[in-house]
Parts: sequence; structure tokens; C-alpha cells
Amino acid sequence: MKLKVAVVGIGGFGAGYVHSLLAESESHNVSFVGVIDPFAEQSTAYESVLSAKVPIYENLATFYAEDSADLVCISSPINFHKEQSVIAMRNGSNVLCEKPIAATVAEAEEMLSVQNESGKFCAIGFQHSYFEVTQVLKKRLLSGEFGKIKSARALVEWPRTLSYYQRAAWAGRKTLNGQPVYDSPLNNATAHYLHNLFYLLGGQALNAAKPTSVLAETYRANDIENFDTAYLRVMTDVEVPIHYYCAHPVRLTNGPNAVIEAEKATITTIPSSCNTAYVINFKNGQTEKLEYESDPFSKIWLCCDSIRSNSGPLCDVEAALSHAKTVEAVQASHEITDFPTELVQKCEMDGSYLTYVPILPEVLSTCFASCALPSELGVSWATPGKLIQLA
Repeated sequence: MKLKVAVVGIGGFGAGYVHSLLAESESHNVSFVGVIDPFAEQSTAYESVLSAKVPIYENLATFYAEDSADLVCISSPINFHKEQSVIAMRNGSNVLCEKPIAATVAEAEEMLSVQNESGKFCAIGFQHSYFEVTQVLKKRLLSGEFGKIKSARALVEWPRTLSYYQRAAWAGRKTLNGQPVYDSPLNNATAHYLHNLFYLLGGQALNAAKPTSVLAETYRANDIENFDTAYLRVMTDVEVPIHYYCAHPVRLTNGPNAVIEAEKATITTIPSSCNTAYVINFKNGQTEKLEYESDPFSKIWLCCDSIRSNSGPLCDVEAALSHAKTVEAVQASHEITDFPTELVQKCEMDGSYLTYVPILPEVLSTCFASCALPSELGVSWATPGKLIQLA
């Protein structure tokens, strides 16, 4: 059956949805029926939408007054995710909402409630959950092939310049117009890699491990409201600790580096692959590379398959809640500490300016190797966080 698909928000990542739908809709038996964006003309995909004669609507209300959709892909700012997902489900559409799920846990739980009431699914666009390599690795982890999982950790150092924080009103903010957004490397640029650890450790095929406690330290070099560097230790309901480290005020890209330690093997992501390829080093000396082709927009077609088969998506609200609960707990665990001014430097990068801390990569590397937080290592500028217990 031919499915009708619409896209909400075509700026930034949303432009990718548009280009994928324009290029591949026919081969997937899909009709691209509408774009919902009051600022569509500002998108790099705008001319393509006009050329394809795809109708443009200012909001979901005007779209549903004229048409319907089997699937609505939402790629708007974080603070609109809950409202737009709820409207779409209540109008009979399944939803594919971009990550992160929502600004707060309360909003995410409302989305879950409406999903259950409406009978329509709300998939969350953590694309690694939809990659074949993730699904294959997760099945093997669940099978017990690698023995008991002992720990998981990841490190992501991605430089972000001033232009990154100037690209949108919500960038680097904890709140906007009185609403939480919690924009940070943990909730935005590197969010996939934290979620992917929860997802791989989940005790069932489509589940994610749930956080039971969070201890964090958050730091800031840029002139922003929220943090740009985070260290955290998360205990989970599957009794596997997750150690996660991410930072933007660095000069060189490093990672994502992810490591899962198990009784019979150590599973390591290949950094340049961004979690689309892994090396499995067995304790008996054997080595295996696990790699498959991956497309960040394959989730559109996989969600369409879920509609046709009347089955749940590979990553739904419940699976994404672990990430949301952790982000909210991190904000409560530690008062953001500014790096000492004498440690902070600036340089030109990509036509903008980068604020960075030269010693940060060394501290991150040491913490990553020892599964520690900076304050536990006696780092002079570090301040300890508060343990947050989660139900």
C-alpha cells in the first residue's frame, strides 16, 4: 500500500528528510504530501520542494485541514517535539520525531501516553538504532555469545565554534522563553552515542537499559548558558555501568570512541565510522570486524515498514526515555563550573572562532581510560557532583 508522508521542519537536519523523500519515495511506494514549516524559504531544500510541487503549510493545523499522513517526520527545534508529535498522533498519523525525544522527561512521558491512547506509534530518530550493525550486535549481545557485560563507555570530542552557538536562539541554552531545551553536547551533537549504549545494553530486542542513578560533572568554556563539556557515570537496571565523556571546547576531533567490556570479548567502535562499524576482540585471540552499510535516513523507510506490518518501530518513546532521563538528571547533578580563564584560549576555525581548553583532551583521555570523573582524579579545577537516584 502507498503511504503518505509529511515533514515538519526542513531547516538543518530536516533538509535531509526532504532530499531522501524526493529521491526515494517512489521506490519505497511513498507519496511525499507536505512540508510544514513557517520558515520553509530559509531552508537549503526550499527550491527542491518548490520544484517537486510539494505543498508547504505554516503549521500542522492547516495541513490536517487539507490533508492527512500515515507518517509525519518531525525535525523541528527540541521545544516543539512534544506538541507537534501529540498533534500528529491525535490526527491519526504515526510519528518519526528527531532526537532528542523532547525537552523534558514530563513531555516525553506525555508523548508515550498519547502513543498508547491513539494506537499510533511515535518513533524517535536515534538513527543508530535503525542501523543493521546495531541490530546484529544487539542480538549477539542478548544471545550471551560474549558472556556477561561488565561495563560500557564512550568518549566524543567534537570542536564547535562560535557560529555553532549562533545558529539558533536555543543553541547552548538551558531554557528559551521560559521553556526547558537543555541544549548541550549530551543532548544534541553527541546524543546518539549515549543513547546507543543504553540501546545496546537493553535486556530485550527493542528495549534500552534504564538509568537508575546518575553522577555527573559539567563544565563550560564558551559564553553560553548551558555546559559544553560533560563527564558522567550512569548505573543501569541491567547492572552495567555506563561512563560517558563529551566535549566541544577542543581543537581536534576525537571519536566517537565506544567500548563494551564483556567476559569473553571487548567490543570497540571504529571512531571514523560513528558507530557504524565495530571491532570485536575475543579473549581467545580471535578478532572480527562487524560492519554494514548505513544511511541516517533509512529510518523513514523502516518506519513505513512498521506501519505496513502493524509492528512497533525499532526505537520508540520508551527506548528513548533512558537518554531523556539521563540528560535531566545530569542538569540536576552538578552546578556548571566555568573552566579557569587562564586555561581557556581562542583561535580561528572554519571562518569563525573556537574557544578551547588545551589540557582538556588529556583529562578526557585519562578519565575515559580509568572510568573516572575529574574530581575523583584530583583535577584542580574539578568540582564533584551530586548522585541523582532515579525511580
